[in-house]
Amino acid sequence: MEFIENIKRKIGFFFLNREELPKRTIKVSNLAQAKNIGIIYNATEIATYNIVREFVKQLRDDKKQVKALGYVDNVPAKDFQQAKLEFDFIQKTDLNWYYMPGHHVVDNFCNEPYDLLIDLSVDKVLPQLFVLTWAKAKCKIGRQDDSLEKLYDIMINVDKKPDLKYLIEQVKHYLTIINHPRHA
Repeated sequence: MEFIENIKRKIGFFFLNREELPKRTIKVSNLAQAKNIGIIYNATEIATYNIVREFVKQLRDDKKQVKALGYVDNVPAKDFQQAKLEFDFIQKTDLNWYYMPGHHVVDNFCNEPYDLLIDLSVDKVLPQLFVLTWAKAKCKIGRQDDSLEKLYDIMINVDKKPDLKYLIEQVKHYLTIINHPRHA
């Protein structure tokens, strides 16, 4: 079965690489300037969800509009994986056979012109990469991965400590100093 899943993933990456990037005007904003922020992440584990939920709360406390789209790699979804005000989810059942999502939640998320789209993936998750590719955000930020260079406007190296908390810490750090008058 793993053999078939690997073939499906390879086909998915083939189709992902053929996707056209949307026409968008790139505008790099820092956290102070950004008003509307999108977040994508792997919502399969509750620990990850809780970390992202805390980050979303911090952003909302700073008066940001935030929408988080989580990918759930299990069926059926657990209680915490149900849509809420700032959180939407896509599940395996929302994917085609090569992991491309096809759901109105994805369409709505991708068509929103977020000031910042933050990819909190610490691994390559194919459904999230399709979302990242299709998103019309003004600035896309995520962890450094040279094979995904065309998808991001800002890449952050977290090789030193490749975990979600460190990635969020680094995202906040760089999005605080970028375009800041003292650092310009």
